[in-house]
Amino acid sequence: MAVRTKRHRNGTFGTRRLVASFATVENDTLTLTALVASDDGRTIIRKQQSGLASDADSIGLAVAEALLDGGARDLLAGSST
Repeated sequence: MAVRTKRHRNGTFGTRRLVASFATVENDTLTLTALVASDDGRTIIRKQQSGLASDADSIGLAVAEALLDGGARDLLAGSST
């Protein structure tokens, strides 16, 4: 789920920036936290979303889109902020 999203999005830009994700499941709720960081660690963009564990792929894609919309697109493209 999250790993698939991370590899897809990271592969889009062909970059070596730090991309990380962590997921927990409690009862039927999946919580996914993901981040993208600049090489020097000064800029960190972090997003989180929760939902039904059965919707893991949708949650992963939603977090990836939120990261991109929140500035990760420029960071991954090499424009550090």
